[in-house]
Order: sequence, then C-alpha cells, then structure tokens
Amino acid sequence: MDLKRRLFFVIVAILFASTRLSGQNVSLHRNNITIKEALSEIKSQSGCSFVYATEDIDLNKIVSIDAESLEEALDDLLAGQSINYGIQGKNIILKKQVSDTKTQKPSPKVETLNGVIKDDTGLELPGATVLVKGST
Repeated sequence: MDLKRRLFFVIVAILFASTRLSGQNVSLHRNNITIKEALSEIKSQSGCSFVYATEDIDLNKIVSIDAESLEEALDDLLAGQSINYGIQGKNIILKKQVSDTKTQKPSPKVETLNGVIKDDTGLELPGATVLVKGST
C-alpha cells in the first residue's frame, strides 16, 4: 500500500512539473522589434509577468529574437545589456547587473614605516603608534 501511494505522488509530481514547464514554452522569431514589443509577446505566449525598474531597461532598444524557449528568448532579448533575469513562478524579474568594480573597494597601498617617535623634549615615547590620516 505504501509503495502504491509513493508511486502515485511521484506520477502527480512529474505531471505537475511538465505542466508548469509547458506553460512557459515560447516560440519567438522576430527581427528589429523593440524590447517593449518583445516583452509583450513573451508575456502573451508564456503567461508570465515581468517585474523591472523602467530606468534600468531601454524599452525602445531594437533587438532580434530567434528562440524556441522562454530562457532562449530572454537570453536573446538581454544579450549585450547589463541586465540579469530570474524566473520565480509566473514572474520574470529583470534587474540591472551590479558590476564588480563598483562593489569592490580599491586595495590600499601597503607601506612599512620605521622610525622613532619623540616628545617635545627629545625623549623617546615607548609604545607610540602612527595612524595614517583618513584610515581606520
């Protein structure tokens, strides 16, 4: 009895997964269309909604798409742009790539400094340290 129940759930899961994937099939073969038109076409074929910040994407940019799947269409659509996408259920999230150079701080120049620190009378100050201005 337990084996039959497991088999039933496996079959249901496979059918559910194939139904979900078939809902995202896209066949798009268009030249010289705007990104806005392409997004609209992908939305109508896949049933997915797009989430993005309008300032991140040039919706009037002309693109050509030759795709047989949703992922292919998105890859063609966003090729050569600094935009990443993620698919979460029926939502496709488009967001601007954060370049690594902006997030990384330049490494500070390391130099060794040797010497003796003295007070106003010329006596050495034991245990004194030097801090470069502007550093922590």
